[in-house]
Amino acid sequence: MGILNFFKKKGIRKEELNLERIKFNEIQNWLDGKKNMARNKEKEILNFIREKINSFLVNFNEKVKILENIDIESKKVEGRVKIIVGQGLDNYLNYLYIFRKELKDLESKNVEKAFKDINKIFLDFHKHSNNFYHRANYLIGDELVAIKQEINNLSKYFIELFNKNKETIKSLE
Repeated sequence: MGILNFFKKKGIRKEELNLERIKFNEIQNWLDGKKNMARNKEKEILNFIREKINSFLVNFNEKVKILENIDIESKKVEGRVKIIVGQGLDNYLNYLYIFRKELKDLESKNVEKAFKDINKIFLDFHKHSNNFYHRANYLIGDELVAIKQEINNLSKYFIELFNKNKETIKSLE
């Protein structure tokens, strides 16, 4: 048994293809049908994205209001710590406002572009706000964790939605 026989036995699993027989003169109709199905699926996905963002923003706004009303001065810690935590909270709130505005203003007519934009929004938010989150988290825990959990849940939803619809996105290309 040679080295090539080893690879032949292992083999590469071939994906099962659904083959359809169509006549040459029916190709255009078949392509138009596939294109329409893909466009309808794309509209459906974009509606899911918009609905999820709208429902997220309702809960998100409530939790941001709670953060805005936190009184750091009433905490019994050193003055310098209050200043650092206060600045961290203010900056984190600013990035939360930016995150909310970017999600609210998200308009895409293309699923692929929508997912790229959403990915960029999440990456920018995490990259810029992470340090301020940790500074504010020193004194304020539960409220910040609740907002971060909401953002993580939204991110997981979009990842799931993208993974479920990879086939549609590829077909639209």
